[in-house]
Amino acid sequence: MSYHPAMESSGERRALDGHDADVAEAVAPATDARELRAVATAVHAPGFILPWLDRFYDTDDVRLLVAASGGDVTAADAAQLERAVRRAVLDVDEDGTYAPADFHARLEIWAMLEGWKDLPPAVHRRLADWDVDAYAEKIARRGGIDLHIVGIGRRGHVGFHEAGIPFEDNEMLLVKLDESTIANAVADGHFPSRMESPSYAVSMGAPLIYRAATVLIVATGKRKARAVADALLMDPAPSVPVSYSHLAAERGGRVVFVLDREAAADVMPQADRIRGRGIELEEIGAGGASTRVSDLSFRRCPETGLMG
Repeated sequence: MSYHPAMESSGERRALDGHDADVAEAVAPATDARELRAVATAVHAPGFILPWLDRFYDTDDVRLLVAASGGDVTAADAAQLERAVRRAVLDVDEDGTYAPADFHARLEIWAMLEGWKDLPPAVHRRLADWDVDAYAEKIARRGGIDLHIVGIGRRGHVGFHEAGIPFEDNEMLLVKLDESTIANAVADGHFPSRMESPSYAVSMGAPLIYRAATVLIVATGKRKARAVADALLMDPAPSVPVSYSHLAAERGGRVVFVLDREAAADVMPQADRIRGRGIELEEIGAGGASTRVSDLSFRRCPETGLMG
């Protein structure tokens, strides 16, 4: 995973480059080191986190994980097992069999609900790197993505691959959001105020987004008009990340833009130039939309959790 912008701390940068100064200085964990090594193996935790593993698992957790690794948790009572499952220490299948939960799951619960405690910043960063890179690896193991539906930003960003971030070696990103992205998130009603809007985002980069067999890009409103037209007419460049569409098409992928009239305002006057680049254009809204987006209603089924 790449970080944008670059970190200011040279100490953090050295640690992330493989000089694990913080790891060497870590205080030995209170829990038995052999048990923690067994836990690290059972939950597939990365080796560099071993000196801090007792921040993620208390003594009861360690005992349960060691027991679950051996296939016998009968010594634990129901309350202990329920707590362990709730905190992603253990998994339980439909047959009631308990097994160690993967460290990715435990990290997610721990980070959201239990705080980062005294984990050094450089290790925090490295752990985030490990967790997010595993996301890209999981996509690859499962055969990739068939259909990816994405929007674009005013400056042509896709996902949170912001304008100016290079394409090379940026499949996964930790991004400091630019001010226009934050302002638009507030203006669009996603967050009540600037102070309550996130300043950072974890995101696929353009190379991973466009690795899908088909990428469907949806743009609405006049705010997106210039970015759409620029992307279709320019050569691929990080200044307008959605221009990566050309590279994806050249490599055999299928890219489809779906635009409303306002987003297409700068496209149709230049239709001949765009078609001259081998891009197909089809105007399908001359008779008016059959249903206005603002008139659509969505609800989530309480039983399935799906939108419908």
